[in-house]
Amino acid sequence: MKRRDWAILLAAWLVVAVGLIGGIVLMQSRSGSASSLPTVRPPTVVATFTVEYVEVTARRLYPLAEAEAKAWQPDVKLAGVSAAWPQTALNLVGKPVAWQYRFYSPSQNWLYFVSVTPDGQVSGSPHLRSESRPPATFSADDWQIDSVQALAGWLDSGGGRFLGQNPGEQVIAQLGLDPARGRLEWSVAGLDATGQKYWMAVIDASSGQVSLPPGN
Repeated sequence: MKRRDWAILLAAWLVVAVGLIGGIVLMQSRSGSASSLPTVRPPTVVATFTVEYVEVTARRLYPLAEAEAKAWQPDVKLAGVSAAWPQTALNLVGKPVAWQYRFYSPSQNWLYFVSVTPDGQVSGSPHLRSESRPPATFSADDWQIDSVQALAGWLDSGGGRFLGQNPGEQVIAQLGLDPARGRLEWSVAGLDATGQKYWMAVIDASSGQVSLPPGN
């Protein structure tokens, strides 16, 4: 299988995995009473855990992805960033992985996926069809919090404890604009092997503020 095919498969897997996490959060939040459904709650964040791998980050690989996307269409806008760490552990969170970048061309009404490996290999592929509705896009200038800080926020707000209790789980990180709140956010989630237990945190990509959705 070609590298481009792998990139498409991984991007699709990340969309499904993050969608699963979001679905779990939504179902659990709806199961409560209306009076107990805050959109977020302030967590207890104590700087306890350390992300050991800090050299390869989403922000540092981004210029390579942007160059690839602009070579495809010069008007592209960033629509999302994501990566996953399958069967990970406390000392492996943040280990160098391929980052997936999603771009949108308004002139073509088309998405373009770019994958960048830790050693800087780049592959890009357009989506199979045009978009029925333009996705939310954002400027890289508004993206101040890198993946290392987002992962650390997740670990320190309960993710580290959850990962210690559920070894071998997968951790997923996704950056995107929340249209409802107009805020650029990291969503970081850990999901155990059974798919029944999870822990999720939302990190403001501009300020670094951490919040927890209902259902954790």
